[in-house]
Amino acid sequence: DVYMHNPRGSNDRNCERNVNRQNGNRLFDSQNNAKGGYACPRPVGDEERMDDNGFMPMPDRTFQRKRMYYFENSILPIEWTNQHGCGLNSKVNCDIVIQYSCEDLLDNANVDIFPRTERQDSFGQSFMFGAFASAPRDGNPNNADDAATDTIPDDPDAGVPDSEGNRRYGMHENVNYYNLCQHTQRNMGLYTADQRVRRTDMRGTRQNPNGNRRGLECPEERDYYPHPHPSPFVDVAVMTNDAEFARCTAPDTDDAACTQKCIWYLENSFNMHDKCFCEGESGAAKEASTLWNQRQWPNNEADCTANGYTWKCGSLNDFLDGLNYPACVQTQFSRANHLGNADINALADDIAGGHQVTDAIDPSTVLAAVPHGLNANRFIWQVPSIPTIRDGVQWFTDGDMTHAYDSCMLRLRYNISTSDFPQTPDAALEVADRPGGMVDSRNNSREEDDPNLPLAQDPYIPIGPGPADGETDRFVSLAVNTNQFARTFQDRSYVFTIKRLASADQADYDDVTATPPVDATAIQNCIDSGGFIYNVNVRGKRGNIVQTYPAVEYDFVPNMLVANSATGGSSTCDVVHFQWTGSDY
Repeated sequence: DVYMHNPRGSNDRNCERNVNRQNGNRLFDSQNNAKGGYACPRPVGDEERMDDNGFMPMPDRTFQRKRMYYFENSILPIEWTNQHGCGLNSKVNCDIVIQYSCEDLLDNANVDIFPRTERQDSFGQSFMFGAFASAPRDGNPNNADDAATDTIPDDPDAGVPDSEGNRRYGMHENVNYYNLCQHTQRNMGLYTADQRVRRTDMRGTRQNPNGNRRGLECPEERDYYPHPHPSPFVDVAVMTNDAEFARCTAPDTDDAACTQKCIWYLENSFNMHDKCFCEGESGAAKEASTLWNQRQWPNNEADCTANGYTWKCGSLNDFLDGLNYPACVQTQFSRANHLGNADINALADDIAGGHQVTDAIDPSTVLAAVPHGLNANRFIWQVPSIPTIRDGVQWFTDGDMTHAYDSCMLRLRYNISTSDFPQTPDAALEVADRPGGMVDSRNNSREEDDPNLPLAQDPYIPIGPGPADGETDRFVSLAVNTNQFARTFQDRSYVFTIKRLASADQADYDDVTATPPVDATAIQNCIDSGGFIYNVNVRGKRGNIVQTYPAVEYDFVPNMLVANSATGGSSTCDVVHFQWTGSDY
């Protein structure tokens, strides 16, 4: 299991008032315990109480936006706990993948970065409606007794927030994206052990052999990172056992911080490197084709071109200016079967940063302000600046990326595997460590005694001869589920906003009166002096540790901050941005 505590993770909850979540299929496949996660960070009620964009009427008849928000380039500690261990731990191999996405990717208007559907045969967002964000959205209750936890139907009309009924549905990935997933041929070369995968399309994986739907997430993209096809997420960081303490921020073989595993991850990041897909003459023609309707739309160049279609490739960097490689760093040590703090002191000088780190940032400066002590697993993220659309590119419907970044979400995946079989491609390993190939489809078999099968479901293991001559040998059955040996867990945040700083002459900030007022000039002066904006938030929920588990009790994040003050004689001043949201459940 993995649970994100800052920003607070939903674990597929919304506004239910239960100890356990109501619907583990609401937005994504977490694989976590139903008791985990935090309730929605909003007052529960209809849109008169607070709408899905976070606007709440105040007693003086003004509106204030009560959604969590972070200023671009500010410092945000991401904290989580993972149950099965991580770091240089002999019992498990572990990777942590952190990504974010905003409305420009989750409802993308460009027809060259993702395969088209009939709904997207021309430029434009498919699901935006007026002032309501299409995706990501949390799902807005209809009344104080409504938890709004239903899974969105697999229907394009449900994705458009044009009614209170549709706005009840949470949506991250959109219907177009899931439609592509359920009609594109799955990667038949992947290792599925002895699982009977009942789908020919990308809904079927070893971990999801029945092809069950969770929200509009694509199971193959979820289970395998990096995925070879475009996905609506920007990579922030990859943390892996096979990395150095220092950050690797570009695939440079001469950089001592860049292990082969880090180089492989960065060379396969959609931020900067091409992902490819098969495109038809139009979305309508594709959806009328036999391959599409047989759920066998090509997933590789050879099959694509052989059928007369076009193989297209591109990266996010082709369309957006301001992206960078994710950071690749070593995971923090945590012991198995322990949802608690991690040993992170060894990384104290090197872990700060991540996607879109300011060139001049000195990680030691940030770590001095946010010192690592006895903390949960942590990654110090510099919130990205809002990117600009490259010249001549059609990307977001109104062209204003500040609107796209009004609605963003953070995704954290926890990939674990054992040493029962080689699970890393040779290209990601140092030459001396290459075992001669990771497991793949050649190791799949329904026969328990097949020598190519490295691990069978619930195998019988002989432990010695029978009690007397001629009697059957003694044996035991191991409780082995092959769809969980090498497994991915996940948590995602609720929707938040990434904002630009207000200008000095801006009377109202973000079109609503800021209370207390934002002193834009003072903030900018601190930034210009070399200071940072540090986000101080609150993690946890109401109750004692037994009542809140596997969440945590209330605490500040970070709970130790050393900030510079110009009044204290420093030449640099920092800004502290306090925000609080709580959870009863």
